[in-house]
Amino acid sequence: MTFRSLDLEGKVLDRDLKKHLPEAQHRYLAEYEEKIAGVLIPNDELLRVIDDAAKIIVEEYLTPPEVNTVVGVYVLDGARESFGVLKNSLFKYGLRIIEGNIKASRYDEKVVSTEAPIISYDVRSVCSGDNVLIAEDIFDEGITLQNINARIKLFNPASIKIFSLLFKPQKYQGDIRIHYPLFKIDDHWIVGYGMDLNEKDDKGRNRALLRDLPFIAVTNPDYLLKIGKIGQERADHLKGLIK
Repeated sequence: MTFRSLDLEGKVLDRDLKKHLPEAQHRYLAEYEEKIAGVLIPNDELLRVIDDAAKIIVEEYLTPPEVNTVVGVYVLDGARESFGVLKNSLFKYGLRIIEGNIKASRYDEKVVSTEAPIISYDVRSVCSGDNVLIAEDIFDEGITLQNINARIKLFNPASIKIFSLLFKPQKYQGDIRIHYPLFKIDDHWIVGYGMDLNEKDDKGRNRALLRDLPFIAVTNPDYLLKIGKIGQERADHLKGLIK
């Protein structure tokens, strides 16, 4: 089998949030509708595509010379959800996974880009000669990926492959191959399925309430503007992408 990304660029959002939420969450519907412009990828599609990708990944690893054990390094915190689903499917189709994680970001709490990614939690599960599968929630410019890839190379692994749930091809500036980019998307601001806005409550504490959404959603640009995450120019750009 050949791996092919699912292209969702230009996809129309589903505005009916209620049908994608568990019934017990309907009491928060007004809050969700203020923050979310619409659903980009529903839960059933996420599960199906991740499982299909796992079949291809396992087939590639088990093709001689066979590799039956892989160190799966997921990037905290956004990739935790998708990696959990991927790991279960990889196991189901015959691959064994040694789990690890790493945390790196180019953005501070005000979403201001820094020159180089800061690794705040380093990977501890990779040894020399390991076959490593890096799993990330989303790649846009690719600068953080370059830093993570370089860091893992210091452990002298036998191979490194890269899985990404979401990929923005129009923004990617890196020269590292992303082996398994599942969904190609527009330059939306994404939440759900492990990804969040890093909002603060009235006491200044970080609160990640959108991370548990069982689908991939596009954040409402007007809400991002309201809470000071973006300026008007960026808001206008994001509005132009929503259909």
